[in-house]
Amino acid sequence: MPCRPDLTILSRVALLHRCRQIAAALARHGLGYLAMELGLGRYLPFNRGLFGHRRRLESYTRADRLRMASEDLGPTPVKLGQVLSTRPDLVPPDWSEELAKLQERVPPVPWPRVWLRLGRELGRPPEEVFAHLELEPLAAASVGQVHWGVHRGSKRWPLGFWCKRTVVFLSPV
Repeated sequence: MPCRPDLTILSRVALLHRCRQIAAALARHGLGYLAMELGLGRYLPFNRGLFGHRRRLESYTRADRLRMASEDLGPTPVKLGQVLSTRPDLVPPDWSEELAKLQERVPPVPWPRVWLRLGRELGRPPEEVFAHLELEPLAAASVGQVHWGVHRGSKRWPLGFWCKRTVVFLSPV
């Protein structure tokens, strides 16, 4: 990481942390060579070879690996992949086809993370606020997902909450 005098110490630490996240996600999905080409090789963890993918008979293609790394890295890389999938003049057809999966099937945020974030946003445990919460999202997209719940104060009115990757919004359904 080049020395940037315009950044505060906290900004430098945050940038270093993000560089490590990107390098680790690329390596985890078999794209360590790309991390090396981008100058992120020094941020690669020493636990190489532990991909954590589910096993399958045929090996993953580079396009598969890029899509999975994009899913791991959050909304911005997913959005970039979605845009690239619509640009056959920039990426090969097989890459475009694989990146198009980012428009159709984005994995939801795991429920424990949603639960923690919801509790943080509400300032108290979610079970104190909701009579019922649906664990499976109604829909999931690159920037967030929607869950259904029933507010304790008004048992007959359902309430939808949208869990963005960074914040939770409550709205009547």
